[in-house]
Amino acid sequence: MKKILLILCILSTLFNGLCQTIGKQYDASAKFKPASVKQYNYWVNQAELAICDSNFQRASDCYDEAFTCHLPFRKDAIFAFRVNTEFLRNNDRAFICIYALIRSGEEPADFIDDTIKDADLYQTAKTLYLNCKKTIIPDLHDEIEDILTSDQAVRKNSFCSADDKELERIMDSVDYNNLQRIKQLYKKYPLVNVYTAGIAVEHLDLVFRHNAYKRGFPLSKTWYKEVRKGNLNVRDYMQTSDLCNASAPGKKRYDEYARRNVYQIGNTLFILTPDNLKKIHRNRHKVFCAETWEETVKKAKYVFSEQCEFYFFPRSNLATADPETDARNLREKIDKGEVKGEYIILN
Repeated sequence: MKKILLILCILSTLFNGLCQTIGKQYDASAKFKPASVKQYNYWVNQAELAICDSNFQRASDCYDEAFTCHLPFRKDAIFAFRVNTEFLRNNDRAFICIYALIRSGEEPADFIDDTIKDADLYQTAKTLYLNCKKTIIPDLHDEIEDILTSDQAVRKNSFCSADDKELERIMDSVDYNNLQRIKQLYKKYPLVNVYTAGIAVEHLDLVFRHNAYKRGFPLSKTWYKEVRKGNLNVRDYMQTSDLCNASAPGKKRYDEYARRNVYQIGNTLFILTPDNLKKIHRNRHKVFCAETWEETVKKAKYVFSEQCEFYFFPRSNLATADPETDARNLREKIDKGEVKGEYIILN
């Protein structure tokens, strides 16, 4: 009992300090300086590279540095939490991760897998969850949830009786309407991020992708600004931007950030080197991405390996009519130098 009281006392002191720091984020006039966003991305990148090398102590140190520069993005908080609790058994450093995840609307059971094995940590997190002041704006959260619900409903059973042309028309109408609703949210609310809107905000990219085939990426400038302000994870932005631009109608567009150059066909991982590598690095630099192409390659090899414990980006599996033949053909082109890049045959 004394141990629990001591932990709660330490937590209270720690989180009172955090409240003062994090509280600035919810002042409409408060903004992160570009330098803090740059530093955050630098340290997170270093943490991920350390994970690739199984150097979890350095990863923990780097995450700790990152979280002093900027509020943790949810994915980074989850990774840091796992590094500290699963690999280092350092629960003290996990507290800021718990705090960030709870503030974004997560419950302790969402990120603590074994609530029996980690009973003390779970109880501490549960106590914090019950007493922590949430910063989610209900109207903003509910609006985003409703947008995502309508996006999925039109693609499931809601209009299953409609013919193909009618269904396409209905889907396009819903997609366009949802896009306009998202535009209004960014005009109405000064801060739209996981701490004000909840986890659902991370899935708005679905709406953008569904609109991309007819409209490209209309909110590209808005999200570009949000990234530089520190309200949006740069990797989510780059992934969405490249996917939307690739799907846009009209003339073929080249990826700005090379987020689609790593994918699997059949049992082969392909890592294709961008032709315009210098431009890719410049584009990444503009949105404060610290990751070079060489570091992307290192992370890709880790993510697609059997040893992977952390998915820094999605494992994209390119579906083709004949994966075995298509993979073999692309491997031959790389071997002959017709396509720049490398490949790894996976087990």
